Amino acid sequence: MNDHPREAGQIGPVSEEQAWLAVTAADLVTWDMDLRSSWVTCSDNALNVWGLAAGPAEAFFDRVHPDDRELAEAGARQAVEERIEYRAEYRVLGADSVYRWLHSRGRVKLDAAGNPVRFVGISADVTSRKIVESALRASEARFRSLALATSNAVWSLFADGRIGEGSSWWTDLTGQSAEESQNLGWLDVVHPQDRGVTQEAYLRALGSLTPFEIEYRVRSVEGSYRHLVVRGVPVEAGASVQEWVGTFTDVTERRQTQGALRDQEERLAAVLANVPDVITRYDRELRHLFMSDAITLAS
Repeated sequence: MNDHPREAGQIGPVSEEQAWLAVTAADLVTWDMDLRSSWVTCSDNALNVWGLAAGPAEAFFDRVHPDDRELAEAGARQAVEERIEYRAEYRVLGADSVYRWLHSRGRVKLDAAGNPVRFVGISADVTSRKIVESALRASEARFRSLALATSNAVWSLFADGRIGEGSSWWTDLTGQSAEESQNLGWLDVVHPQDRGVTQEAYLRALGSLTPFEIEYRVRSVEGSYRHLVVRGVPVEAGASVQEWVGTFTDVTERRQTQGALRDQEERLAAVLANVPDVITRYDRELRHLFMSDAITLAS
């Protein structure tokens, strides 16, 4: 009889059957290499992943993708020789003749004399993760290509406030570093007259998770102010927004031109208001386009 019953909540030794059930439930392949014979035995599910469940180590490495084999073999040799943990990701040709990605971890087992006798470990199928990572890289590459192709500066902002793409453009324009512009630090270079309404519009958009468009002036490194139109849209991933992406458009020249036109129109209006003669304007087909206010005086 056990004189020291296990207390509630205390975990006891894991049986071989329990370990097998845990590995099977996690869809892991276990492997065990005899370092003296180089013979490898695996769990039954290795047949689906590797196309074989037992055999010489060379047969297993033969099924590793040619581009990954050197990495897989070199890592295993280093782990055995230096008695360090083995970690590697590589592609393996399965029984269905399809390559799948495996993440493998292993370690060396020593005999009583301290000599390495076995190399044991587990392999997990991470193909789905690799597909997602590849899609993300492709998406990021398209995003960067778009940023280079457009005349606008493209930016991204993570949900936690960290700035992604576009920080270098902002730094070149304003002199602010990426660290200084984090969170709401970028408001420091916004024109004082635009700061309040800009912050309000920005926070309202973030709170409602709706696209926004804001125009404001920012102080450049030269000390002058540039007019920017900033547009942003939330990027949803599942049920939450992971980041915001958008564009900066410098409309300074456009605003300066509009301002000059307004000044010109105001000067022209002032001249017309003080000219006693009636001034009219017609197009080439003699259609009436304009008549000054002096006509009222003449009548």
